[in-house]
Order: sequence, then C-alpha cells, then structure tokens
Amino acid sequence: MLSGVDHLIARYPIDRERVGTTGHSYGGILTNWLITRYPDRFEAAVSGAGASNWTSNYALSDVARTKELEFLGPPWDPEAREIMIRQSAYLNSGGVQAATLFVHGEEDYRVPLEGSIQLYTSLKKQRVPTKLIIYEGMAHGIRGHWNNVHRMANELRWWDTYMKPANTVPVSDGQNH
Repeated sequence: MLSGVDHLIARYPIDRERVGTTGHSYGGILTNWLITRYPDRFEAAVSGAGASNWTSNYALSDVARTKELEFLGPPWDPEAREIMIRQSAYLNSGGVQAATLFVHGEEDYRVPLEGSIQLYTSLKKQRVPTKLIIYEGMAHGIRGHWNNVHRMANELRWWDTYMKPANTVPVSDGQNH
C-alpha cells in the first residue's frame, strides 16, 4: 500500500505533507490500520464502518466465523488472540496523528459500531482532531438521499479543514450564511 503512495508522490506533484486515507467497510478497516501503523504518513483520514478491535468484533459481528479463518482461531486461542491484538488498530493506537472522521451506522451488525467508538475515544483522549458521526437506524451502508448528502458534506468539510493548502477556496456546505 505505502509503496503505491510513494510511487504516486515520486511521479506526480503531490504534497507528501498532505496525504489522506479513506474507505468504507474493509476500506475503513484498512484506514484504521494505516493511521495506527504509519502515524507520520497521513495528515487526515475518513473511516467508514471500520473495525478496530478484533477481539470485541468477534463477539459482536454477525460474521464472527470469518474471524476464525482470518486469525486462525477464536480469541480464546492464545495464538489467534495474539494475531488479533497485533492487527487491532484500537489496541495499537498510541501515537496516531491523523485527524480522523468516523462515519458509522448505528445498527451495523456486520462491522459493529463499537469499533469506531473505541478508536474515536482513543484519538479523543490523545487530543487528535477527531469526530464521530453515527447514523440512526442505519446498518452497514448509509442509506437515503439526505443521509448521504449529510455524510458527503461532512467528509468534504473534513478534507477541506485538514488537507487544503492555505490559498484555496473552501468547499461550500450548500447553506446560505
């Protein structure tokens, strides 16, 4: 992943001080992992429906059986538990620097909300700029026109706040002020 980022930075006029990462579901999991493993590489992040703690995700997700395949067993197996701990963004979140927006459905049973709450709480306690938006009644995907307008406006505002160079025009939120 980072070799791809490095390739793009070397080839194109990209400001290496303003690189962000985003994703939903597995992309949210990867976003959480990247900001905890490479804290000096990303200026900002938007994580949508991303797990951050594999031991609690095992107990709460509606697809816990997949975790046994991914981590070679359940969390009570010492070897599997060690892998889960090593791969859990929340349990390795000390030192995160990326300003991070979390977006999650309240009723997500595939990747339960607790993963976003845990990592959000860790960043908040470390005084990293962070925000958590929970969509009431939503499952793994955010549905509905106005929910998506709200989500996209907040994501654009997040990028605008934490990634734009000083001489750019801010993104409008569509409201007259």
